[in-house]
Amino acid sequence: MKKLLVFMIALVVFSVPVEAKEKKEKWFGAGVKPDPTLTIPFVGVKAPLPTACIGKDVSASFDFKCDKKSISFKLPYFKFEWDFPGLSLGRGDKKITLGNK
Repeated sequence: MKKLLVFMIALVVFSVPVEAKEKKEKWFGAGVKPDPTLTIPFVGVKAPLPTACIGKDVSASFDFKCDKKSISFKLPYFKFEWDFPGLSLGRGDKKITLGNK
């Protein structure tokens, strides 16, 4: 009878939900939309896929642009854009992100 009582008390104590005040982050995860992502403990990688367009309405001039977030260039009838990958180290408020978030 004592074992049953102890078991019931333990069941009640461990089944009570506990809420944290901070935003929950996933420990493991993978996704495709909107950008391919992979998450493992304390490391997250976001790798956007490049975009290429071909056609007469795409571009009529030459242009090249490179900044800290992306690279793009245009040729007549061709356009290419690519956002650089991002790497996150840490969790919650103590997260460091290199590249795009």
